[in-house]
Amino acid sequence: ERLREGERRRQWQQWRVLSQQQESADIRSLVLAPEDEGEVNFTPGQHIPLRLLTADGEALVRTYSVSSAPSDGYLRISVKAQGKGSRHLHEQVQVGDVLEARPPLGSFTLKTDSQRPVVLI
Repeated sequence: ERLREGERRRQWQQWRVLSQQQESADIRSLVLAPEDEGEVNFTPGQHIPLRLLTADGEALVRTYSVSSAPSDGYLRISVKAQGKGSRHLHEQVQVGDVLEARPPLGSFTLKTDSQRPVVLI
């Protein structure tokens, strides 16, 4: 089962844009969900890789930090319009569009089983 899960995490999947919100002049948040309607589990501190196909046919792979909490019940990324991939998400992607993504990745996360205090700077 662990091998199967590892293989699934390496494959590109279809994720739909469920909603978007303009947070400021140059930051837009997108709520994403997998097309297969599977459960999305993530830990604070993880990121989601996206493979974007620009209008000129260029394929870009970019990673974006997850900006929602696991308790929110959805996965959100917040993107600053800076760079080709981010500008594509701001200017071209609309609610209902399907993007290629991988499940959340990354090991820079808080250990929940530790009694040690945490200082975030």
